[in-house]
Amino acid sequence: MENFYKKAFSLVEISVVILIIGILIAGVSQGIDLYQDMRLATARSLTQNSRVGRIKDLALWLESTQEISFLKNEARDGVAVTKWNDINLSSIDRATTSVLGTAPVYRQSAINGLPAIQFSGNGCYSISHVGITNNGLKTFFAVFLETAKNTSSGSYLYDNLSYPPQFAFILPINQTGQIYAGTPLNGGSIPLNKPHLVTIVHNVDNSFFRVNGVQTSTANSGPNVMNSATRLGGGLCSNIDNTFFGYIAEFIIFDRVLNAKEYLDVETYLSKKWAIKIN
Repeated sequence: MENFYKKAFSLVEISVVILIIGILIAGVSQGIDLYQDMRLATARSLTQNSRVGRIKDLALWLESTQEISFLKNEARDGVAVTKWNDINLSSIDRATTSVLGTAPVYRQSAINGLPAIQFSGNGCYSISHVGITNNGLKTFFAVFLETAKNTSSGSYLYDNLSYPPQFAFILPINQTGQIYAGTPLNGGSIPLNKPHLVTIVHNVDNSFFRVNGVQTSTANSGPNVMNSATRLGGGLCSNIDNTFFGYIAEFIIFDRVLNAKEYLDVETYLSKKWAIKIN
């Protein structure tokens, strides 16, 4: 009888321990969910209160945290995103996006705990810009994480809707960024599997890159101009040829060259939101 009580007591102890472990696991899980919810709410607030939408000549603003960025039933982990909405509220004539090839997918936690769109080398977005001028004066901002290269030349993150492109932001195989507008301008180290905040100023003879706040020397990147129809995720899109592998979280275009204060304000916002340190 004594052995029976010992065994029974042992079973009770084990049950209590299992119950406590279960409660702890549930608490940790809820804590993680709460943290992610707080990160998302903070990111949304930073976007809504940022200076981006108040800077003159905003032409395109794609980002992955706002509820208005996607169709409601597509903003779920692993779901194909057929429309990535321009949230540029400074104009009623916003750019529109449509899928070329296989639709990229929404990932709930992709870059430092925040959502981003995953490209897998077989699809991208065609962008129809409204009112953008075909001159050589542009400022771009991109937050992304590249996971792989697919050709000997590298990946096209953004380009004209033509092949070969006349205007492009390329990630060559040597892990640097490149502006191409008739003349290649390389700048900044952009290794795989790390999030980056890139600023590109295209002003023909005095264009430059800024990678996580570090600026390259000013040089000529060619006189070619971008079209009103462009691609995000680049390359041919419908097959694996120069198309992007990885995550794009935010992509912004201004239809002019921003001054230093303006582009530093945008970089500060993006750095805080995506937890990417800038120098």
